[in-house]
Amino acid sequence: MRGWRLRFLLCWLVGLSLLAGCSPFLRGYSQLARFDWPFDTAVDEDLEPLAKSLERQAWSVSPEWTPLVELPAYPRAAGESVFRWTHPQESTRMPGLLHPSDEDLTRLANCPVQAGFCAEVLLARKPCPSRTHLKPLERIATFSADARTPANFKWPNLPIGLRAAAAEAWCRILMTSDDEPEKAMAPAGRALQLKNLPIEVRAELVRGIARRVSPHRIPGLMDKLRDPPANPRDIERQAAVDALVIHAVQSKTPHRSSLQTLSIQVEQPSDVDQHWDWLIPLDYREKHDFRFDLESLKQEPTPGLRKRFAELVAVTRHPNALPILESFLIDRDPDVRHAALVACGALGTPEAFTLLRPQLDRDEELTKVFAARGMAFGGPDLLAPLSLRTEPRVRAEVASRLARDPNSVSARTLFPLIADGHAPVHTAALETVAAWPDALALPLLLQCLTECPSPAPRRAALRQLQERHEDVRFPIDGTPQARAAAAAQLASAWGLPETDWAGVRALADPQNPQVSVMRLQEIQLRLETWRISRNTPDEAEVVAWLEKLALADVPPLEQLLETADIAAAQLLLTRILPRIHPEYQALEHLSPAHDLVTRQNAARSLHGIGQSQSLRLPVLVRLRPILAREPDPGVWRDIMRAVALDGRDEASQLALLAVQSPWADIRILGCDYVSSHAQHLQAAWVMPLFKDDNPTVQLAAVRAAARCHNPLVLDAWSPPGAAGPLKGLRQLQFEAQGDLKLAVVSAMCRLGDEAAQRELVRMAQDPTPTSRTAAILAMGDSGQTRFVDPLVRLAWTESVPGVRQTALDTLQKLVPAEQQPRDLARARNAAEAVEMWTTHRHASVW
Repeated sequence: MRGWRLRFLLCWLVGLSLLAGCSPFLRGYSQLARFDWPFDTAVDEDLEPLAKSLERQAWSVSPEWTPLVELPAYPRAAGESVFRWTHPQESTRMPGLLHPSDEDLTRLANCPVQAGFCAEVLLARKPCPSRTHLKPLERIATFSADARTPANFKWPNLPIGLRAAAAEAWCRILMTSDDEPEKAMAPAGRALQLKNLPIEVRAELVRGIARRVSPHRIPGLMDKLRDPPANPRDIERQAAVDALVIHAVQSKTPHRSSLQTLSIQVEQPSDVDQHWDWLIPLDYREKHDFRFDLESLKQEPTPGLRKRFAELVAVTRHPNALPILESFLIDRDPDVRHAALVACGALGTPEAFTLLRPQLDRDEELTKVFAARGMAFGGPDLLAPLSLRTEPRVRAEVASRLARDPNSVSARTLFPLIADGHAPVHTAALETVAAWPDALALPLLLQCLTECPSPAPRRAALRQLQERHEDVRFPIDGTPQARAAAAAQLASAWGLPETDWAGVRALADPQNPQVSVMRLQEIQLRLETWRISRNTPDEAEVVAWLEKLALADVPPLEQLLETADIAAAQLLLTRILPRIHPEYQALEHLSPAHDLVTRQNAARSLHGIGQSQSLRLPVLVRLRPILAREPDPGVWRDIMRAVALDGRDEASQLALLAVQSPWADIRILGCDYVSSHAQHLQAAWVMPLFKDDNPTVQLAAVRAAARCHNPLVLDAWSPPGAAGPLKGLRQLQFEAQGDLKLAVVSAMCRLGDEAAQRELVRMAQDPTPTSRTAAILAMGDSGQTRFVDPLVRLAWTESVPGVRQTALDTLQKLVPAEQQPRDLARARNAAEAVEMWTTHRHASVW
């Protein structure tokens, strides 16, 4: 019995001595600090909304996080966090979030409830946090109570994400200690020894410790790197590789002498191993039979680990970094390819940027985005050409990556981006400018207020201006000219260099063509907002803005009518344009929904407008379906008179409807339109009226056909799809009587029909003076010089002075002045004129 006691005592003394001399990471967790939490679980009433909001919001891993984000040269975007775990409360783009003060968070952090623990972590992530957060963060991360915790206290079931975020924040504060690395990180190292610690928390502790402690000194890390992965999604193995890159980033670069030595014999495998001696010492690898070479890492089956390997070779400036990264650019996993693009930028050599440039021309948009992120390591000069890319996501990436480079090159690059019509682009540009000095930011904000088509970024820009200069007033919803004038006034008042806002001042000129383009984009964006916000409270706000548009906004609204969907076009035609322009008001009142008196008044209004100017083209286009259903001839008459002088195709389509009207007077108006404009193809429109029941319509149709100079109307014609042939003028000539017959013969003469010309000469010899006069006038209207000789004979033999004078006038009309009798102007009467024409006839050849 005595020997057993002695052996037990000796073993206990040996174990105690070993424990006293081992690494700080292996000492008992009994040394964890005690912390007296104020165990008052009641949340103040005014903090309850904040507490409920924080409990609803979950911590998550940022998909954009990479260890490279802590490199001094990393082009971090505005608001981009170096923390791996993110919380919605910290996002500037999440609408509807409460934004509590630090005082409210501090008060809530004193309550041991889930929202209080979340508030504690959020406070610890603020810039330059106090080390007083260490103990609360340790308790949250390890989820531990101590002897001072009341027995009746029940710990809340904390989410794993919250505990992992607490572990990350805890390690970041620990690393700020001036102690030796292992001593500073000892509390986190001892926490790794806890049983039942969730894998996510353990993995986050490993990442945090690696910021100051060499990976081979972190318990369990090397085992995860040495053993092949049992699970492709092994969280701890991913954390181990992350730890390598994190430690490399914190150490920035290996010793220069090592690089010089390795550059001599980079092809030998041993040299590849030696490159990382500073990261994992060679004696450690030999002692533990640990391989860490290129081939094993390149063939790593897990994409997340291959991503980190690509970053590792870039951060450590591996001699073979460029060919390694080039091989990763064709990896089967897109995430690995994207990581390799950013790693090329982190490598930062001219050859690396040369490798990146062709990636900007690939088909995949995400490839272009990550290539731009890699190019951002080269500074604003390399990003400037990318601001003109057609892909919105690339432009947004350029805007966000300029945040840490407030200089003149960055400002020039942001000028077109801050007024970009795509929301992600101008949002990123505004976030970038927010932290810039006034000299660079003010011209950009004025540019946004003037040119940006969307009101939301203009309001954001105005808020930034008001934070920099109090009592700033600006017409946010004004026209581009009004906004440009206000921006120029502010720039002048602030004494900005004229070169910085010359473009804004130019936009104040109404003749500037860019103004109309800007206005079109702005109205188009409002219509898109209206479409999205249908049947919501925001719809009324958009409609109210549209209803305030002025007469100068009609052209862009008409452009949008051509591309808008049915609902948007209906909004413009029924609610917006009628309030602005009288033609659209009349057009809206012509709809069948209105009573007859309203429609008649609208038609008279258009008639009055059409007397002095042509109707607007979109109005003409939309009149056709309205008239096709209009049952009142009075409305028809006024509309046809409104377009009587308009020769555009859209107006002629109304005439085509008119010649098919059931009312004779409307058909006549259609024929009169054809007579006035006399288009070659319009002759076929009036041919159906050759057999109209109304003789007046027939007469108008024949006269219209004559003026179109289309021989098609001479003979019968069967148009495609018609039930039967249409009657021609030849057939009508034998059926017509009186004025209609003369009109038919005259029309045929105009078209060069010889038989009709002979018939017209015969009709000029009719016993009735009135008939002779009408035939002579028809000869003059025909323009045919072959009638000169018959007219001279008629004038010689005519006994009625009025008929003779008509013949003489017609001769002067048909014969050019240089071919007329020389002394015709000296004739004292009709008889002398007839004698001169007769003498001239015998001496000339007609």
